[in-house]
Amino acid sequence: MNNHPYIFEIKSLTPENAHYQIRHGISQLYEYRYLQALPEATLVLLVETRLPAEIAWMLHYLEKDRDIRLMWVCDNELYAGVETQEKLAFLRGER
Repeated sequence: MNNHPYIFEIKSLTPENAHYQIRHGISQLYEYRYLQALPEATLVLLVETRLPAEIAWMLHYLEKDRDIRLMWVCDNELYAGVETQEKLAFLRGER
């Protein structure tokens, strides 16, 4: 981590509210980064389950367009897109 700042937002998801919750999480992360005056902070959105198929495109949108890391939990394991896995390997005990 090397003293690099990270800001995490955790959201619950259901198939019915997933799109809203992701959008809400994005705005909260930007707000927290501004309020904490940490423009270089890595933003991480952690959700309780994989994104529903209808909004699976948001993984690419978050990683590539918004530079936000998305992670989710499944069967007590932490998952993420390839880019997020590389940037946050320390969360899984990797270097």
